Amino acid sequence: MQSYIGILAREKVRISYKSWKQVPSGVKDLIWESVNLSYNVDPRWKKGCLNSANSKWRQYKALLTHKFIFSKLAKPEELKEPPIGYGITRDDWSAFVISRMSDDFKKVSDEQKKRRKQNVYPHRLARKGYARFADEIGDELCDDEEINRAIIWKKGRMNKKGQFEGDDLKMAIEKIDDYVQQKREGKLHLEEANTDILSKALSSEEHSGRVRGVGGYVTPTFYFNVGSIVQKHLVDEQFILQQKELMEAKILISQQNARISNQDERIQKLEAMFRKGACDLDTDEKGSCSVKLHPMSDENIKIEKCVPNIETLDDDDMQILNNDDFFQVYI
Repeated sequence: MQSYIGILAREKVRISYKSWKQVPSGVKDLIWESVNLSYNVDPRWKKGCLNSANSKWRQYKALLTHKFIFSKLAKPEELKEPPIGYGITRDDWSAFVISRMSDDFKKVSDEQKKRRKQNVYPHRLARKGYARFADEIGDELCDDEEINRAIIWKKGRMNKKGQFEGDDLKMAIEKIDDYVQQKREGKLHLEEANTDILSKALSSEEHSGRVRGVGGYVTPTFYFNVGSIVQKHLVDEQFILQQKELMEAKILISQQNARISNQDERIQKLEAMFRKGACDLDTDEKGSCSVKLHPMSDENIKIEKCVPNIETLDDDDMQILNNDDFFQVYI
């Protein structure tokens, strides 16, 4: 996906723009939409996706600058035509060459070169990334994340011959090896916040926007507190689940109470109709009762259902009447 983002940045964004801020928002949205057509990306990663496109676009312009401009300053006539195979128009190339030859750009370029020289621990991962590199050296990793981060950072700065270049880097590697050994033997205990083997060996804290040896988009706040963050997330999730279950239970109880209240009202209504029907039997056989009640005696009690006029009842009343428990309770 990162390679695809780089292709989109080179194809969709003209090199004549001096900075990413000058790139129209419509072009940026087109890059984001193109990524979503090919990959299932969380919408919250839009900013990260465009930041990645910005970085790759700048790298692309740096490549063009060093390969086709600075290397041909002795032959200015060759700067007139855009390089073949890059899909760059002549107008864009002319504007790009002029901007790169300006005094302002040379000043910025010199400042960045000085900053780059201050990086005494350059990595050698190329465009692989720490995540893929960690998979490659998985056999050398263990269950201790502090040790793993130090090992990944260390291995990422080894050249093809398996060597470390530079006195500062060699000194840092020796400290890392020493601290890793102490940690495995249980002799090293780091109690300071946001501090582990690597930060102790390099004698510097992590930058607020990244964690060395881990990769992009991982902040120190998350990395060094992942345990408490996950625990808090689980506690919050459990609390929300309990509140949801409690609310559902309250709704069920409320619905049940409403049904019981409605049932009681209908039973009272039917009881009143039965009483009225029983009284009407002595005066009028054509009253609301369909049959006469047999006289009761202590020796032989026989009870028959006294059914009110069913034309006056609805379906819920009939359901109650069809329940024998109602008559047993009533009698």
